[in-house]
Amino acid sequence: MGAAGFCLVVLLFWGVTKWASAEDPSKIASELATKSNQVKTNIATGKASEADLEAIKPAEFVIKPQINTPARTSDFPSSGPVFDPVAQPNTKRENPIVLNVRDYQIDLLRARCPPTTSFSITRAIRKSRSSRQRSRVTSIKTS
Repeated sequence: MGAAGFCLVVLLFWGVTKWASAEDPSKIASELATKSNQVKTNIATGKASEADLEAIKPAEFVIKPQINTPARTSDFPSSGPVFDPVAQPNTKRENPIVLNVRDYQIDLLRARCPPTTSFSITRAIRKSRSSRQRSRVTSIKTS
């Protein structure tokens, strides 16, 4: 409780200092408007300053042509077949198997459960009065 109160006081102090050091929004807006008007006039007149030309100058590796030396095939001899002999011959897309409503699949997952969640799996066998058939019911409860 004491640590939370201390953090609250620190955050309140930080917020007050940020609020006190904030600049005037009308001053910031007027500076942005002045800069945007200057950019618009530079675009309209078509004249660029030396700093602008230097800023858009491409890097050295873009201007200089690249030298590509081809690799010798004798350095990379092939040690097996050129194609994959295990690949399927068809290239059609195969859809996954979709189970019916009454079918189900059980996957076993061996992992640690989070300590706050526990699963209770219960199985009951019910007898139907009319048909004398047994039906299994599995329920999973999360607590």
